Amino acid sequence: MAENFMQLKELPDWANRFGSLEPSDPSVLKSAESSAMGHFAKLVIESNGVQHFTLLEVGAGKIKKVIGVLKAHIGRPLHEIAQLEISD
Repeated sequence: MAENFMQLKELPDWANRFGSLEPSDPSVLKSAESSAMGHFAKLVIESNGVQHFTLLEVGAGKIKKVIGVLKAHIGRPLHEIAQLEISD
């Protein structure tokens, strides 16, 4: 059976939280953890020297994959992270 892949920006809540990110966007991922609610990723994003906290709804079936990818890319710009793929 072939695996399907999706980019993180294709998560339903990604556009609600971050819109369409341009390469000039200064937002950088500072931390990523799973929330106690189980299907949200707790993210700290830094933009222009200010840190922001947000919850990204992921879905219980994908949370471990998404958190794994996000943690591996802490310190990278969000516009780059949006292009990363997870198996569906």
